[in-house]
Amino acid sequence: MRWVLAVTLVIQACAHGAVGFRSPVTNETTLLTYVSREQAEINERQKARRELRDPRLFNLPINGHLELVIERPTLDSADTAQFQVIFAQGEEVLGRVQGPKDVPEMPEFVGGPWTNILFVQVPDSVPRPFEVLVVDDAAQVRYEFLVREDGRVKRVGRSR
Repeated sequence: MRWVLAVTLVIQACAHGAVGFRSPVTNETTLLTYVSREQAEINERQKARRELRDPRLFNLPINGHLELVIERPTLDSADTAQFQVIFAQGEEVLGRVQGPKDVPEMPEFVGGPWTNILFVQVPDSVPRPFEVLVVDDAAQVRYEFLVREDGRVKRVGRSR
């Protein structure tokens, strides 16, 4: 019985792949991944085992974190300072995070997109399921996602 319960917990804690929006016309990509605290602990324990050290579990966010991957055609448009992440449930705003100024990674080839990653801690007061609104100030676009009860991210919509 314990083994079945442990397997069930591990399956529920697993991080799911990135979900998002891609535009071949504008060469823009916005991807969102939710990593629960349980999955972050699993990841840290695996990393610590590989590096032959004790796991560092003291500063993991209680409610997990989001990883926002941004690919844009210009340096300025890929700066995380251009992005705002809003946590909501229905019409109620539960939290808001403005991205810090950050230099994106250089494109791998000429004409390729500039890439950046924004890590955002989910506030402790935000229960699952919750909505995530990603506002791109440079492009004046809002991307909408839903983090479900099981931790899966669902793409909801895009609006101007």
